[in-house]
Amino acid sequence: MKSIKHIIRIFLLIGLYQISQSNASASWLEVIVKGAEPEIGQIEVSLFNSEGNFLKEPLIKRFMPVNAEGQAIFRFDSLEPGQYAVSTVYDKNMDGILNTGFMRIPKEPYGFSNNAKGLFGPPSFEKAAFQIDELTIITINLTKAK
Repeated sequence: MKSIKHIIRIFLLIGLYQISQSNASASWLEVIVKGAEPEIGQIEVSLFNSEGNFLKEPLIKRFMPVNAEGQAIFRFDSLEPGQYAVSTVYDKNMDGILNTGFMRIPKEPYGFSNNAKGLFGPPSFEKAAFQIDELTIITINLTKAK
């Protein structure tokens, strides 16, 4: 009976060790988006992990109401270390889309990681990309199209 308990303890310890090792390589990201009107609308944040899916198919997309300070704070857990980029939209009217006008110029504020800007359009993945290793915190300041 003692040997069965001993074997079970060994398997439990091995399992706990494997779980701790699998989480050891995971990283997390905190994205602080600033520049919205306090408690009006929502912020959409999209996370991308390659140039091929940038602004097309996000790895993760989340929405959060704007807080009393005019910002939203997003946390992404269990990310693999690597290169990522973030795009964000201030959805003031909460219709779930980026409203655009003439020549598809955004009517709502938006932003990108590294506060990257593009010339006649969005920035490239390369300009917005940053490295995630363990804990990474970035701040994005919303901007309006000119």
